[in-house]
Amino acid sequence: MIKPGSLKRLLLLPSIAFILTVFVLYLNLNTTPPICHPLDFYKQKGSFMDDLPSKRELIKFVLTPWKVEKTITNGICGYKPTEVRWSMVIVVKSSAGHFDRRDVIRDTWGGIRAIDQVIIELVFVIDTTKDDVINKKVDGESFLHGDILLMPYTDTTSPITMKTLAGMQWASHILPDRWFYSSADDDIALNMPDLVSFLDSLLPHYRVQSRHNKFDWFGDLPIVCVYSYQDCDIPARSLESKWMVPHSKYGVEQWPVYCRGGFYTTTSKMAARLFDVSRSTELLALDDVWITGLLRSKLKMGNSNIIPAPFSQLTNAELVKPSKEIHEKLIVRHMWGDIPEVKQNVVSDIRKSAEEWKSKLELQDVCAP
Repeated sequence: MIKPGSLKRLLLLPSIAFILTVFVLYLNLNTTPPICHPLDFYKQKGSFMDDLPSKRELIKFVLTPWKVEKTITNGICGYKPTEVRWSMVIVVKSSAGHFDRRDVIRDTWGGIRAIDQVIIELVFVIDTTKDDVINKKVDGESFLHGDILLMPYTDTTSPITMKTLAGMQWASHILPDRWFYSSADDDIALNMPDLVSFLDSLLPHYRVQSRHNKFDWFGDLPIVCVYSYQDCDIPARSLESKWMVPHSKYGVEQWPVYCRGGFYTTTSKMAARLFDVSRSTELLALDDVWITGLLRSKLKMGNSNIIPAPFSQLTNAELVKPSKEIHEKLIVRHMWGDIPEVKQNVVSDIRKSAEEWKSKLELQDVCAP
């Protein structure tokens, strides 16, 4: 015989199961990909779309990349900047203490200074810390390599955005025409032969003129999302998210098309235009969304000025763990070194990728002094 108390508990079980089922369905419905629509984002209202009353002051650098600046003026590996087909500066956002990551990048893909008549230069943008030992070590690193762009210590809630802005400010003041400006993280591996080949294939489609096998001007080249092209992403609204953006700051329920910050590239001219717009716009901690999405939208060119590279439209799951077939074809491999949940040995993985791509480099005209 069932006791009255036991009967009540039995009757409650189906109700609890039903509630749990509804809750799970609710979560699934709210985690499915959003339906995004083309919008005129520059017509939207909110702090990140409005202009500030006055322009943000320029950053006063502690150190500049003296050896890179010399290359920009004089060339390298026997190549003069005016004689190569085109040139590129890759600005890598790095934490001051990441000495091992910077060293492995210099030893691998970042050590390539010229490839197939294209000059490649590398700059690490770092901010000064409160640790005098680290600061002194960074000074020695700069003296040795000449590739450090050092910012003063800044107490900000948007440190990565400030580093990106520092790189853009420096590039907008020093890079001539016919130079690409690229932004990268310090936990990536870059397939340099495939990157150069892809950009070579892109140039003729954007009215870039060629004369005597070198490109004379860059026309209307767009921002190229080499790592990840995001055309349907939504702002985080949960208070638990460190990337939460309130409606009062940005009222639209989708971000404009943007490049994730692992690696994207554009021209020095576009970088200068974006930097100029940035000085009149409130900072957002999401540097990639802010620069390649919101600031780009304020140029009022729609989405004609941003395009995906091959394999840049992968899902989040594919980005974290791509299939073997996709992994072998990626131009950029992101090691996710700053995500605690993803256990990666960044230095080891960058070296491993370099070994895998070694055979491609052997087929190219490469200078790595």
